[in-house]
Amino acid sequence: MDDYRSLGHMKLAAEPGKYFIPHHPVVKRCKEELKIRVVFDASATSSSGVSLNDCLVTGPKLQTEIGDVLLRSRLHKFVFTADITKMYRQIRLHEQDRVYQHKLWRNSPSDEVQEYELCTLNLEDGPEFPLVKDVLLVDTYVDDIFVGADTLEDILEAKIQIIGLLNRGGFSLKKWTSNCPEILNTIDIEDRAMTPWIEPTKEQAVKVLGVHWDPILDTFGYHSTIDQVTPTKRSVLSTVARFYDPIGALGPMVFWPSV
Repeated sequence: MDDYRSLGHMKLAAEPGKYFIPHHPVVKRCKEELKIRVVFDASATSSSGVSLNDCLVTGPKLQTEIGDVLLRSRLHKFVFTADITKMYRQIRLHEQDRVYQHKLWRNSPSDEVQEYELCTLNLEDGPEFPLVKDVLLVDTYVDDIFVGADTLEDILEAKIQIIGLLNRGGFSLKKWTSNCPEILNTIDIEDRAMTPWIEPTKEQAVKVLGVHWDPILDTFGYHSTIDQVTPTKRSVLSTVARFYDPIGALGPMVFWPSV
């Protein structure tokens, strides 16, 4: 929460809130560190019996299909992937909407509980980046970018332009991974993903849109735990269902166990 305050993503509320968002920590081990991410639950019902999500108009799906992004990456010789850091926290809320995004917080049990409102940074436009003008539309899924090119010059220029475009909106990129060493050599070590290709059974394995990726061999990998019991139709179907395969690469293998 100190991070939210120091970055200006929340401030003391100037007026009483109309909805308080419950929040809780999610702890994840990354390398030798424990990282804590704050998760807000806008689906929690208030005293009126409805939640904030219940009151929001559901618009059309705007995300590109995950399978499409992954398959397009197979068309290029060079690819890189990166994650937009704190993406949702870089988009400014209208002031009149902030009363619906209040939360209660105190740094220690001895402190007085204070009421905060969530507020974020401004988003601007950067139309002068022709090489990556469509990247955010077709090669991005929410905050994950998977960009490719067929020449070293194009992939290096794509990296420069995507960084410049996102910087216009206050966005930065972390967790860089690439099958092109020339790309990674220009990225600070702390901004890269963990060591490429650890066994898929390991929590630290490199993942792209939920699929294990070996950037050295430029191959996707799959993993599922098989129960050491006498197989039955139910257990076989359960094992098959555990495979996450958005591009259908395992179709021939899982077809026969499924019928």
